[in-house]
Amino acid sequence: MNWPDDADGDVLRRLESDKFDFNIAHTIDFNIDFNSWPLSSENKKSLNNLYPNCVFIEPNEEDIKNEDVNGYIQYSIKDKLTYNLVIETQKKITEKTKQFGGWCESWGVPHDNT
Repeated sequence: MNWPDDADGDVLRRLESDKFDFNIAHTIDFNIDFNSWPLSSENKKSLNNLYPNCVFIEPNEEDIKNEDVNGYIQYSIKDKLTYNLVIETQKKITEKTKQFGGWCESWGVPHDNT
C-alpha cells in the first residue's frame, strides 16, 4: 500500500512490514493528551460522556521521577485500520476535546489484537 510520508504513514508501513492484516477489524487505541493534568472531576465526567469507554491513564512512578506528570486518556475503537480512519478520528477527537485543553496525535494497535 502507499501511505503519505508522515508519522501516521510510517506506522502503517511498519505494520505492513510486520504482516499486519488490514482486511479485518482491530482494536485501535487513540491517546488524548492535555495541556494540564490532573483534569478536574467535572472535565473527567464530561470527557467520559463523550467517550464512554475511555480510560484515564495517570502518570506512573517512573514518569513522575522523569518529571513527566501528565496523564492522558486512551480511547479505543474497533474497525479496519486505514490511514483515513486514523486521520479523521484524530481530527474529531481533537475538535471535541480542545475545550478541555486536549488533542489527539498518537495511536496504536495492541500486538495481540484481532
